[in-house]
Amino acid sequence: MKAPFSPPFSPPFSASDVMNDGIRAGIHGALLASMAPAARRFDRARLDPQGAQRAAWRGAQKSLRGTLVARRYTGLLRIEDPAALRDVAPVVDYDDIADDIHAAAAGAVGVRSASPIERFERSGGSSGAQKLLPLTKAFLGEMQQGLSAWLFDLYRHTPALLTTSAYWSISPIGQKASRTSGGIVIGADDDVSYLPGPLRGLMRRVMAAPQALARFPDVDSCRYATLRTLIERPDLGLISVWSPTFLTLLLDGLQAHGAKLLDDLAEGTCRPPGADATVAAVAQTLPVQRQRRRADRLRRHLHQAGHLDPQQVWPRLHHLSMWCDGESARFAAAVASRLPGAVVQPKGLLATEGIISIPITGAIAPVLAATSHVYEFIDGDGRIKMPHELAVGDVVEVLLTTSSGLLRYRLGDRVEVMGHLDRLPCLRFLGRVATTCDLVGEKVSSALATTVLERAAAEVQRPRFSLLVPRRDVGAVGYVVYVDGLDDVAAAAFAGAVEDGLAEGHPYRYARALGQLAPVRAVRSTDGLDRFERWRIQQGQRAGDIKIPSLCLDDDVHAVLGQTGATAATAAIPVAAPPARPHITSSASPHQHKDQPCP
Repeated sequence: MKAPFSPPFSPPFSASDVMNDGIRAGIHGALLASMAPAARRFDRARLDPQGAQRAAWRGAQKSLRGTLVARRYTGLLRIEDPAALRDVAPVVDYDDIADDIHAAAAGAVGVRSASPIERFERSGGSSGAQKLLPLTKAFLGEMQQGLSAWLFDLYRHTPALLTTSAYWSISPIGQKASRTSGGIVIGADDDVSYLPGPLRGLMRRVMAAPQALARFPDVDSCRYATLRTLIERPDLGLISVWSPTFLTLLLDGLQAHGAKLLDDLAEGTCRPPGADATVAAVAQTLPVQRQRRRADRLRRHLHQAGHLDPQQVWPRLHHLSMWCDGESARFAAAVASRLPGAVVQPKGLLATEGIISIPITGAIAPVLAATSHVYEFIDGDGRIKMPHELAVGDVVEVLLTTSSGLLRYRLGDRVEVMGHLDRLPCLRFLGRVATTCDLVGEKVSSALATTVLERAAAEVQRPRFSLLVPRRDVGAVGYVVYVDGLDDVAAAAFAGAVEDGLAEGHPYRYARALGQLAPVRAVRSTDGLDRFERWRIQQGQRAGDIKIPSLCLDDDVHAVLGQTGATAATAAIPVAAPPARPHITSSASPHQHKDQPCP
């Protein structure tokens, strides 16, 4: 955490600015009043986790009444303590319940939950594999419990935010609106859609970016329009995104289009570069303002500094909320350094399937959201533990039971218990259950890939982007490390450092000694981060949700990062895409804990 930034100059604030501060303070006051009951409920859970979990189970039980799931598992509705779930229902993953979800998507009622389905969401995580998940009315109420407890704590302990606006990432960028075969909506416009109607309305009144941003058809125009709406907001106090790379690319756009953004600010327009008729039509719906004096001030700064400093653009920026654990740790520090005045608050673990942990002031790590869902945990020996049974140092996998119909659902995320806030466990996200690449027996895991990439960055030079990918060239099976931001000499040295790190493991070293693997080869991939994001968006992921893995096993990534062209050149020996996938094995080892790579 860093101390709040004191701006190098005092921007002039008019009487209307003071009035707007008062309006924002009033709206935030109403928000806090609405969130207070959930915050009090969470405070009670800090002292009584078992009671909170029994209450959460009663809520989930209500949604199970009359469902196909309740008929499958005899005695499910008679259970009073969620610890008894293990005696009635099995642990499941997505494949086990996919048929039920597809039936619900087709319009079947009461399959896994009696609560009405509000919408479906796609979930892919770092693997990119698409899953469709129902979000019921009761489930959104569970999410609200955790989100309200977090936001109440944030605003109560950071009163400076009460008079500022907030940017919550607008997504899905680049996704088309769609419906299931049963006519149910897939996706939402923005992150506040997880809140109930009254809270949602209040929150949007202090949002710095409009919902209309979600209507842009491509990532470039949406990113420019986002910056155009934010550049006119000197009152911006909170930026809440998921992936730090989403914010990295947004700030890159501020530098690339600074002069054009200021022209639009002065004229009260929004004209994304290269906009076609569709983009122009959406841009005209944005409620942008003409601010000539502000544009002139920022233009003088641009001419003096040669770039737009985010601290000058947003002098009241106080808090930055984003993923900082797991694979995101590689990118979080870099983006935080570009906003040195902001206090960084690591996000808790929140998945499409449910909310697991929330950041709370004074806690050593995000705290279990015990009032939202029912949680069980699997340790390294396969034993089931309830929240109150977790001890410091435990590394466990998360099981979820929610009112959306997930029952003892294996989330695939691993967490470490760092301590307790009163009696609630504080959980650090470690990553996905590890997947291992095994071309010839070398067994390179995602955790190992993360370690060697970080070590190479420390020893040689930190690239803007790096990714380890297996290859099957003719006569040369091995690994490629794609890098951006390094010259030829540094890229070669980086590959050498990665090779040395992998060779510290006996299986890899033995395979190299036998000549079964070629040495690691570096490929310079210009704009690799941006190209990886675009590829994931094409696969259906939201821009804000994309995590950059350390190890990717998807053969198609060679074509994405190794392609040549006028706007995305690659300087290296071309790498042929492998004709067959490497062998992939899953490991439940508690020590292989980084994000799951691409499938």
